[in-house]
Amino acid sequence: ADLLPDHFDAQLQAARVLLRARQFEEAQKRADRALVLKPRSADAQMVRAYSLSGLKDMEGALKELEAAAQAAPGDHRAYANIGLLHVLKGKPEEAEAAFKQAVLTDPAAAEPKLALAYFYASTRRVADAERLLGEVLKADSLNVGANRMLAYLQLGAGRVADAEVSLRRLVDLKD
Repeated sequence: ADLLPDHFDAQLQAARVLLRARQFEEAQKRADRALVLKPRSADAQMVRAYSLSGLKDMEGALKELEAAAQAAPGDHRAYANIGLLHVLKGKPEEAEAAFKQAVLTDPAAAEPKLALAYFYASTRRVADAERLLGEVLKADSLNVGANRMLAYLQLGAGRVADAEVSLRRLVDLKD
């Protein structure tokens, strides 16, 4: 990235690596550079949001994620991350609305449904979580995240026989 300061992908990849290394200020600088090169890049805006949240600037992160959602209205990731930020801020109503928007943005995708299901499980809305997990598994019976979470919820409810179905699917994957 230092050798290619005008290369968008190099700046964005460097920012991602710096995020993993928890070097949030440096990650933000690389994301800022990427945004100079492509001002409406949802990926760069999300990476910048992650760096801001690492720096404990939740309001700045939220603004970046909202900008990313506008830049890529068909991308569920920004809305799911907005939901996560609202969870961290202790705003469950706003979190649920953002997670639902993520599902509406890409109804066929499993990831936003899993995010909403995790939210429901964390707020003890097990029936709602299981309903969403059922939708994911109807489309992809081998979805690891959905099977794992469903088994966990069923075991927590004492429904061992139900959980065995999901656990067997995971075992059969031999992964």
